[in-house]
Amino acid sequence: MDDSDIVEIYSAANSIEAYAMANALKAAGVKARVVNEFVQMGVGLMPCTQPVTPKVWIRREDEAHARGLLKQWKVDAKIPSQQQQSE
Repeated sequence: MDDSDIVEIYSAANSIEAYAMANALKAAGVKARVVNEFVQMGVGLMPCTQPVTPKVWIRREDEAHARGLLKQWKVDAKIPSQQQQSE
């Protein structure tokens, strides 16, 4: 993927969650890539100024489709939105 065409679609709690999401997107026809999967292992060993959670990247052209899939999966799994969690 070209860097200018990349969009972060998901920030996971761990590598397992990131790969599960990436594989689900791939199964739905969205090319996805997991990044930062090994960075968590270095936490505490090197200075860190930002969260180092695994991320799922996709192509910008797939963003609308992928966001629709994520929204539907959250509904199906009964996962509250961020807005509902803060209430």
